[in-house]
Amino acid sequence: MPLIVREEDQAAEDAYQAALAAVYRESEEDEQRRAEVAEEEEARYEAAMAHALALSAAGDCVVLPVAPPSPPRCLIKPEKQPEPEPKPSPIERYSWTGVVREWVRAPPVWMGATPVQEAAYLEHWRQIRVAKKRCDVEYLEMLERDLEEEQREAEEEAHQAAAAQAPAPAQPAPDMAALWNTSFS
Repeated sequence: MPLIVREEDQAAEDAYQAALAAVYRESEEDEQRRAEVAEEEEARYEAAMAHALALSAAGDCVVLPVAPPSPPRCLIKPEKQPEPEPKPSPIERYSWTGVVREWVRAPPVWMGATPVQEAAYLEHWRQIRVAKKRCDVEYLEMLERDLEEEQREAEEEAHQAAAAQAPAPAQPAPDMAALWNTSFS
């Protein structure tokens, strides 16, 4: 069954087809331009290589300049090496902030920081530290709650297991005479 297009839709269909054809033509032209540019680049490269090879003659070789030989080590007087500065002890590598009342490792860049920069850094550090401590406290509280719940469950299981293993309380022996009389009456 052929597709029926109404007259009022035909104008829109024609516009769509024309736009589609234009895009397709433009795409083909772009592809053709790219191919031409690639061919031109390849031709330029081949021409440059041919020119370089034409300047070279058969049997050419490259000779590197010879460096003078190094003197033997025994003839070189060792220069006196300055003694390296002793490494500071671990406690000296830390700086006292005086604000947070804790020893903190200060990045070297902050050693020359202005008081405003240092205060901003310490405030940032304090906020991070407080948030971390808060998370640690919450985590420990959660672990304690879980431990208490596990202990409670273990106690309940122990009580249930003990109740299941305990023998039933002893019942008094039935009165045989009463049982005999009730069975046949």
